[in-house]
Amino acid sequence: MEQLGNESPKRALSRRTVVKGAAWSLPVIAAAVAVPAYAASTSVVIDPEGQPVPTGVCTPLGVISFKITSNGAPVAGQAIIVTLPPAAPSGQSSFHWDDNSTAPKTFTSDANGIVDLTNRIVTSSTPGTYTVLGQVAPNGATSSIQVMVSGVWIGASQGYVGTGMHAVYKNTPADLSNPGTPDYYSYCVEHNVTAKPNMAATTGDLSAFLGANYLTGSADIYSKVLWIIQNSYPGVTLAALTAAVAANAAAAGRPFTTPLSANDAIEATQYAIWRYTDLTFDANWSFETPNSAAVYWYLIDQINAGNRGVQSGMTGLITAEPTTVCSTPTGGNHAQCQILVVPA
Repeated sequence: MEQLGNESPKRALSRRTVVKGAAWSLPVIAAAVAVPAYAASTSVVIDPEGQPVPTGVCTPLGVISFKITSNGAPVAGQAIIVTLPPAAPSGQSSFHWDDNSTAPKTFTSDANGIVDLTNRIVTSSTPGTYTVLGQVAPNGATSSIQVMVSGVWIGASQGYVGTGMHAVYKNTPADLSNPGTPDYYSYCVEHNVTAKPNMAATTGDLSAFLGANYLTGSADIYSKVLWIIQNSYPGVTLAALTAAVAANAAAAGRPFTTPLSANDAIEATQYAIWRYTDLTFDANWSFETPNSAAVYWYLIDQINAGNRGVQSGMTGLITAEPTTVCSTPTGGNHAQCQILVVPA
């Protein structure tokens, strides 16, 4: 991707290439909820005992265990069968044992009736809620622990090619071809890093940003980008944005006609973000329409007037993604970082 420098203040900045079809993820937070036991008989009962501490995807679960009792007393030497959650979607990493196998395993309770699975189970690479099932062997009582792997799932882009925003989901969609309505959206904050949909992501504040541009460690640039995403589409409705842009364009003598399309609003917002994260000047952006340019200049005019934003809730959180399944993203080896927007 061609870089622009201060020495060429009005050269055209091309759109970034979008790479489709990649699928991978990185560490995100996991927690667990116990489900009461179901007993096939009253003689031997299995219950969740230890709950996993928060952990990441592709990471061993912490403390997780079952307790075997009979009439309230611990049962030592009792075999139980532990079954992991079903396989993950193609291209993702499934829950697996520490030896990389996925089939059910048999374990034996200790003197205290405990079957300790600490660090024996490695989580999936996709956010969602999963069930680890324990059953007294061979066909006895059952109990389960729900493991909630949280984070966000970056979906497909919407908008013009190269300047689109991404759909973002709280959990990995069950059907990636028909993922449903996004929970959030995200814009890229690194012009020269290719976009990859269908992946898990962590979220954090400005300190989570792995890129190397003007956003790095800059509270001022961050506040400018925050104002942009909070006052453009989809942070505000198209109707509200149209009214604001129309007034600004009329005052400045710029062309603007209604209706304003979502694609124009998205393109303008993405260019406005890159203008601060990757440049120190206004480039000769390749606007698709005069309306896109009008939205861009409305946003820039407001920043020049001193408007700034603050991170609030999910809006403004920075995402980080690795380049391959279960790898750890670093400053020198990561997919694009993005900034989240809660739609109006």
